[in-house]
Amino acid sequence: MNRSKGKEKVKKDKSDDDDDDEGGVDEIVFLTSLTGVDSDPTSRIDLEDLLERDEMPSLLYPYPMKLPWSHKLKEALKYLTTFWANKDFDTLLIVALVAMILVSTVDSILYTRLSYKMVNYEWFLSQVVTTTGFCLISWTVVLYRLWKKMIPTEVLKYSHLWFFFIAILDAVSALLSTLPTPYIPGPLLVVIGKLSIPCTMICSYVLLGIRYRPTHYLGALFIGIGVIISVYPKLGDKDTFDSNIFWLLMFMSSGIPTAFSNVYKEKILKSGSGKMDIWYFNSCVAIYQLVVGFALAWTVFLPFPPPAKSISPSHFPEYLLDATRCFLGYIHSTTGDETCSFSWLIFLFFIGFNIAFNVLIFYVMQKGSATLAVIASTTTLALTSLGYHIPLLAGEAKVGAFNVYGVIALIVIIVAVLVYKIQDEIPKKPKEEVTKPVFTIEDYSEGEEKEEGIELDEM
Repeated sequence: MNRSKGKEKVKKDKSDDDDDDEGGVDEIVFLTSLTGVDSDPTSRIDLEDLLERDEMPSLLYPYPMKLPWSHKLKEALKYLTTFWANKDFDTLLIVALVAMILVSTVDSILYTRLSYKMVNYEWFLSQVVTTTGFCLISWTVVLYRLWKKMIPTEVLKYSHLWFFFIAILDAVSALLSTLPTPYIPGPLLVVIGKLSIPCTMICSYVLLGIRYRPTHYLGALFIGIGVIISVYPKLGDKDTFDSNIFWLLMFMSSGIPTAFSNVYKEKILKSGSGKMDIWYFNSCVAIYQLVVGFALAWTVFLPFPPPAKSISPSHFPEYLLDATRCFLGYIHSTTGDETCSFSWLIFLFFIGFNIAFNVLIFYVMQKGSATLAVIASTTTLALTSLGYHIPLLAGEAKVGAFNVYGVIALIVIIVAVLVYKIQDEIPKKPKEEVTKPVFTIEDYSEGEEKEEGIELDEM
């Protein structure tokens, strides 16, 4: 009788020791839940190792410690360095991000230069020339991929209604952003154009169920700071805010269809375990956008506020002829057409970079997210401000003297992208997956004991 009691006591003591050992892991989970670090097995091991070496940053303790801020900052930087060193990056995604930023910079500058050359034909440039050139090249690639059977069969069965819907969003966005561009000062264009960032974040939150961590909001805040630094020298110009409110509202509204388009592109690219072919998707959207662009031709007849010029329906054939002549580089008597020379040559360079940019941004959306693509593309803001000082690249769009604000803005925006990428966004969880939030160590331990050997019911 006494022996059995002794055995039970030893067994109980042993189970208590096991609970104590598991409590260390539970404490790690509790600490990681406070910091927002993913509580996967790798993260637990790293944090346990830091605790054993007494190098755990004081900022991560659940109770406040009376240490100087300099010491806390030093420990936080040490932790971030360790985190980045151990983080498993998608190398190809990082390369695509860098390439997208560089290609987008040249693409943006060349399009601005092209719009300067065809200043009287914004609709023709945005809806006809650009889209037609894109379709001719991209569909050549798609036909080759179809011939080589490089596109999965399930991709070809995807409903084209979604492609058509995205084409409408892209065409409307291009129209709303192109028409007011000549009548809004550059600094305002830059600031207002970045409204697509919060719009995309909101659309991803609502439509895709994406949830953001504090580092994502901090990265978005740094983006805003970088944008303001970039345009700060020009905010004092007397003509900066002297714009018709109609053009400002039109340009601001272009961010809404852009955000919806980005989110639906991400949704389609990630459907079917990410098997959607980027070239096929891009080409289908482009061909439908060309159709929608012609359907929006009536907008050139609208009586927009001055200094914009409108044409009558009877003069539309003449408008198309003049626009084609301008694109081919012919100069005639129409005011503003004196800059049309070599428009076709600039277009050839532009369309090459534009196709590369579209392929890269689709890849980033497929392997990353739409918000990451928009955040990263903001880096081109500072790079383009530097590129506009290169006469060979900018041509007619070349700006004045170089200023140091562009370099500072570039550094701030790069930091913003790195901060945003520290942690992954939280995707929407499947309906069958049910998790219990961690509030205290005791609650977590009790939850594990209850869940052991029991299958959770679906909520």
